[in-house]
Amino acid sequence: MGTSNGPPEPSSGGQTGTKADRRGQTWASWAQVAGSGVAAAAVIVTIVVACQGQQTINHNSQAAQQQSEDTQLSTAITALGSSEMAERVAGLQLLERNVSARFTLAAETGESPANVFGDYTTALEIFSGYLNSHSGSLLTSKQNGKKTASFGRGYGTPPVALDIVYAADQIKFMLDMRRDVAALNAGRPAVDLSDDELYGQPWTGINFRWVKAYLVGIDLRGAYLESSQWGRHSDLSHAYLQCADLRGANFRGADLTYADLRGANVQGADFRGAKIRGTALGQIYGIATWPGWARRMTTRPASQWDQATCLQDTTLSDNPASASAPASPKPTSSPSPKPSAGKGK
Repeated sequence: MGTSNGPPEPSSGGQTGTKADRRGQTWASWAQVAGSGVAAAAVIVTIVVACQGQQTINHNSQAAQQQSEDTQLSTAITALGSSEMAERVAGLQLLERNVSARFTLAAETGESPANVFGDYTTALEIFSGYLNSHSGSLLTSKQNGKKTASFGRGYGTPPVALDIVYAADQIKFMLDMRRDVAALNAGRPAVDLSDDELYGQPWTGINFRWVKAYLVGIDLRGAYLESSQWGRHSDLSHAYLQCADLRGANFRGADLTYADLRGANVQGADFRGAKIRGTALGQIYGIATWPGWARRMTTRPASQWDQATCLQDTTLSDNPASASAPASPKPTSSPSPKPSAGKGK
């Protein structure tokens, strides 16, 4: 037989070797993929752990910041109880900084809007409580062994107490935060300054219109209240406003029942909608916008007004505005949430 000239057939061993190579390559590829997956998983785990660690750090940082603010508040309150005026003034300043920080650092401390609002109202109560306590002390110590006091709410000239002036300044600072407080959408704050002695207080532009303001019987004789803002939530009944500078003030809707405005400069002020039953309006200076019958009232030219001379006129600073006027009512409770509680009308 002759030798075949066809191509040699590949052996079965050659075919087996080729499959093994392919299988090895496949396993190698899967091993690479698996290795990549393990590495990726390790990276993800690392990231998760890092995030959790950062959250822990952030939480600890928030807690530390919150504790720092609370410690500062405690220090301020302690200082307010000091017998030294300098320490009390420092406490008032520290309290101002504390309430400002509550707003600016809310994102860092994680404090909720409701809690920040609570911090704000608490500070407002502390300032107003300080004024009530210390102006009350000023009045109770007025006699100094004399049978007849030389001053009191509505008459005489009380001594200047720097801490009282400073605390009243902080009230204006707090009320100037209207936009920040409104952004919290947490409600309407309330402030109680009833019967406080704030003779000659510089409160130009102060805005009580957006809060519940209970100022029954407050003594603001000779106060600087130009462009001040008041509204239907402002209770100034029985207030002493003799010789006050009320130019450009807005009293629309405010309660001025039995208040004493004698000798005040009301040039450009707006009293439309204000309650003026029993209000003492004698010897008023300047042209204002009045409700109803008061529009026919005769006033003196604003150019003739002299505050210093006015304050020396004892006929304008005798005790109540009217001998027949009922006594200034005492609040039976805090003005929150209704500052008119206990108001006699």
